[in-house]
Amino acid sequence: MSIGFLLALFLVGCGQSEVSKDLVDYINNKLPELAKVETDAVRDYESVSGKNFKNDEIMYNKLQDSVIPKYRDFVGKLEAIKPATKELQAVHEIYIQAANKQYSAFVQMSDALEKQDAGLLAQANDKLAEGRKGIRQWQTEIEALAKKNNVTFQQK
Repeated sequence: MSIGFLLALFLVGCGQSEVSKDLVDYINNKLPELAKVETDAVRDYESVSGKNFKNDEIMYNKLQDSVIPKYRDFVGKLEAIKPATKELQAVHEIYIQAANKQYSAFVQMSDALEKQDAGLLAQANDKLAEGRKGIRQWQTEIEALAKKNNVTFQQK
């Protein structure tokens, strides 16, 4: 799960509140810089998982060489964003926690593959699902914050 749904949209602030200005800046200026990094990491993961899974070695190598470094970079950049308002800070923190959970899941998955530990792999998959759930919560909270502050999404 990624911030891709917001990439095709931008926000227009109808009001002039500090929260609306902060939210418009966050969506229009801060997040697009991160989108490519996150999208690349997720795309790399999807290229070796699910229906694209070939074997443990290929998945392990992709995690080690690409997914984990890219996602670590993404999380670092995400954590560097410091919204100006408490309302957006709280919502942004949901995203940070979810992204960290996904990063931890990728690391744990790599460890599980190296050790050939099915139980650890199941835990990693559960953690990845929790991270995705957190990102969906963040998306819902962003939409609610926009609505509350008279900020609308428009197609780019």
